Amino acid sequence: VIDCTPYECGRNGKVLYDIADATGIEILSVSGFHCREYYSLDSKIWKLDEEEATNFFKQEVQQGLKESLAENFDIRASIIKIPFVGMLKGSYLVLTNAAIKAAMETNVPILVHTEQGRDAEWFSDFLLKSGVKPEKVVFCHIDKRNDTLLHQKLAEQGFYLEYDTFLREKYNPDPNTYELISLMVKRGFGNK
Repeated sequence: VIDCTPYECGRNGKVLYDIADATGIEILSVSGFHCREYYSLDSKIWKLDEEEATNFFKQEVQQGLKESLAENFDIRASIIKIPFVGMLKGSYLVLTNAAIKAAMETNVPILVHTEQGRDAEWFSDFLLKSGVKPEKVVFCHIDKRNDTLLHQKLAEQGFYLEYDTFLREKYNPDPNTYELISLMVKRGFGNK
């Protein structure tokens, strides 16, 4: 199970540890960041410069989650999360560059939160130009953008695609997500 909640967004490494210990289920945690609206106004993460953010993300992967280190638990992030909301400027650009750098330096995968797949082709090019290996990237919520040519292009480039609208009726999963999965499997991208 992957818990996609980064630092200051409600993540609690100790609770994740306790759940994993009680159930025997391995839970992977993320470092990185999420959309600005999920943070308090005094959030520290949005005030970091690129070097500080890179070091913070790397520390969570290499040494442990910020909140679990304070409780002397060795719980490390295994994935770095990046939200792509259709633009990269200001703090989003700073933190995105830091997250990419930290992921590449620690060799952990990147999980990209997309806003309904908006501008995913632009962001995939940005990642490639940054030197990120596509097989280290998962584009999340991409099925909300029912564009089979985009999905095929991303899969051909080596990116992974995460579909999650199965139980969300407002996204019409029957004519969209299920058909998209079927089509992608028929085209040979079932492993993506």
